[in-house]
Amino acid sequence: MTERMHKELSEFCHGSEGPGWLFPSRTSSAMVGHLNSIRNSFKDACARGGLDSKLVPYLARHTFGTTALRETGNTFAVMKAKRGISAIQLDNQGVYDGARLPNTFVPPPDGSNPPLNVVQGQRCGVWTTLQPYDDRVPVPTRITVDTSRSVVPFTTPVVFDWVSDGSIQYSVPLSSGLTLPIPSSLTFWMAGASVPGNINILVTGIPFPTSAWQKNRVATSETVSYTSTEGAQTTTTVWSSISSIMVRGVPAGVTISCSHMPFTLPAVADLQRPYTDPRFRDQTFGRYWNINGPWLTESYHGGPSVELSTVNSYATPDVLLDIAIDPNAYTMLACSATKLYTLDRRALMPGSLNVTAITADPVYSVNVVYDETTLSTAARYVRFQPLAHASNTTIGSFRYVVEDPNGNAFCVDATGSFITYAGGAAWSLGVPTEVSIPLTLIGTYVVTLQCIDITGNITSDSFPYPNLGLNVVSTLDLTAIVPKAQGVARDSLQRLWIWTGDYAIPVQLHYDAYLYDSDSQSIFLTDPFDQVSVA
Repeated sequence: MTERMHKELSEFCHGSEGPGWLFPSRTSSAMVGHLNSIRNSFKDACARGGLDSKLVPYLARHTFGTTALRETGNTFAVMKAKRGISAIQLDNQGVYDGARLPNTFVPPPDGSNPPLNVVQGQRCGVWTTLQPYDDRVPVPTRITVDTSRSVVPFTTPVVFDWVSDGSIQYSVPLSSGLTLPIPSSLTFWMAGASVPGNINILVTGIPFPTSAWQKNRVATSETVSYTSTEGAQTTTTVWSSISSIMVRGVPAGVTISCSHMPFTLPAVADLQRPYTDPRFRDQTFGRYWNINGPWLTESYHGGPSVELSTVNSYATPDVLLDIAIDPNAYTMLACSATKLYTLDRRALMPGSLNVTAITADPVYSVNVVYDETTLSTAARYVRFQPLAHASNTTIGSFRYVVEDPNGNAFCVDATGSFITYAGGAAWSLGVPTEVSIPLTLIGTYVVTLQCIDITGNITSDSFPYPNLGLNVVSTLDLTAIVPKAQGVARDSLQRLWIWTGDYAIPVQLHYDAYLYDSDSQSIFLTDPFDQVSVA
């Protein structure tokens, strides 16, 4: 229920001439003054319509939309949205406008790309060409202020940020309670624990939505527990206000922070898309994203006694300030001061995968991983990790050969020094050692570990490492909406907000796209239009 609707219904019920009930009884004989059921009205409607008397109201809720769309047969060559397009909810939790195309419409053959030749929508006299919609990676085409919501004064998302002194418990100072300007869950972040503990956070407050009746506004409590050393936790309760927060069992030096909107978090949890470590293939771990200077870093929590471990980092297209995960798609949003980027957060595939696989077991193979121990704003560092095979005792000498994204090759010796490529260059005696080098170019590097055994045979193993930038699928200008953005986040109802530092601005993304269902010969639109033309 929207805040505006909640306000209107409250005034209707409890205003000076209000009936006191949302559905008041129309008969003076009612004992409680309001309707308890629509059973009798539904039964009368079935009788008037000549329907089976065994029908019950529950049966009416599932199929009305589908039936209406398939049976109307509205002409859709040029069709009025208010008459011919009705709202329907699909399986990815999005609400679309849709209607059935007329039987005279001849669509392209199945499998055509795009599924329809030309689809255009007209709004306020302006025609827009609509694109096929992919709900896995939806691409927004524009952003507007959501006028159904109000701009909210919002100076900080932080409720508290506390470094423990070792006290048994800590009561967050909320002298007069905390009314949340945007009803939302609380997000906690913990960092700095050397060993896992048993930390409990007790939150007490009024849940959202707030009851219209004062007597029903009863406080509730929820406990958030930590057994790890670092990471995010979010309350399942959506809060209207908080009366108290009690933190217990935090070791000295550990930091606990809390935000009532997920703006500018230390790291953003991507828990619906867990990470699998190749070393522990039967386990999944919580995935996180955080902005680290010119890089967006992807990390995971690797166990109860391990801090966040870096998977990879990606070059950013701008100075990013905040990110927000799209919960029902493979995308995430990132904002700079003036731009909103839509990013495909699926794993990026490296290039140079057309090289023939090895046909002989190497003495050593090579693995290339992100080097967390060397941080730099100029380049990302990676480590070459040699992995011994069965014949490793025959090793004589080795070298690393690297091909950069431009196809230029160079050698790396046992000290990590770069040496001009030549047949006899950079060979080092003995067992291959780990080395760390910077990668200064965006693209795929191919790292090859070459080994010579004691008989003079040369074996090699190559590893394509993706030193890639973010996959940006859409860039939207924010300057018409906010003078300068500082954050982007979705609230607990998945509504989008842009934070300026002083205000939270409600915004809405538009996709100007369509879905075509050939089985029912129906079309669904992501945005309402006055008229739609299909060819």
